[in-house]
Amino acid sequence: MKTALKKTYLDQWQNYHRGCFENDDAMNSCYPHLLSMRPNQEKRWKQSNLRVMIFGISPNGWDAERDLMSESPESAITYLMNKYEEFYFDGGNWKRGEAFWNYFYTIQEMIRLKVSADAEFAWNNVYKTDMKDHNFQINHFNVTLKEILIYAPDVIILMGKGIFNPFRWSILDDEMEWNPTPNNAGLTDLKRPVYSYIDGRSYSHLGERLKHIVMMDHANAHTNAGIKMKFVIEELEKLLKSRN
Repeated sequence: MKTALKKTYLDQWQNYHRGCFENDDAMNSCYPHLLSMRPNQEKRWKQSNLRVMIFGISPNGWDAERDLMSESPESAITYLMNKYEEFYFDGGNWKRGEAFWNYFYTIQEMIRLKVSADAEFAWNNVYKTDMKDHNFQINHFNVTLKEILIYAPDVIILMGKGIFNPFRWSILDDEMEWNPTPNNAGLTDLKRPVYSYIDGRSYSHLGERLKHIVMMDHANAHTNAGIKMKFVIEELEKLLKSRN
């Protein structure tokens, strides 16, 4: 998986590099959030009965301590993939936003407790940089669909308001539509359903394993986020039982 990810990024790097020099906002944004895997994580991921890829909207200050634009594509991409590993596998994420990562790990542990003990998780972002420019990403560094195919998740969770359109644009599917969940009875204080979902089996171009795409509130949504977490986990529990 790591080799396939690196090839994907190498194939796009020159295009990204050129786009940055043509766009001041891109040049001043953070470097791309590139995924990576270590051998032990990849082994657990491939053996897992429930693979979950969670998408946030964009990275927050995904910077480097050196000028990657002056380095070779191989060197720059290796640096950014190592950065991902250090951040997610070595505890670097706890240096930023403990409330957010507590929420993320609560989702992770509740799914393992209630749904599948061997569930594995990968964190991604719809926008690879903090610029949040859809056109730039589509034209210069659109790797999201290939990342999904490499990871082959069973479930995708989209976390945050305004994330749906950027996600479907990134996977080049303008016709994707949400279904409102029926599990919002008695929650009339919420302005929108507890969560929305898509039957992933209707989107075979996202991989044969994908069964569900779920949208829920970001951790910063406070009460709503907690309610949505509860129903998302209940839905995943039903999903897994239906596959057995």
